[in-house]
Amino acid sequence: VYTVGSQLLEAITLHQDVTKVEAREVAIDALAKVHLPEPHRIIDSYPHQLSGGQRQRVM
Repeated sequence: VYTVGSQLLEAITLHQDVTKVEAREVAIDALAKVHLPEPHRIIDSYPHQLSGGQRQRVM
């Protein structure tokens, strides 16, 4: 089982020429844009720790 962050970082680094640190910031910005509270916490969470609506917005 992967964290939300590891899944997002993999997709971002595969499709953009960015470092892992930059990819993490891109992911946090994306989570904030879809109105997820506490994106810094969510990025380190596992999908089963999120509500159904949060999971849909993440993926």
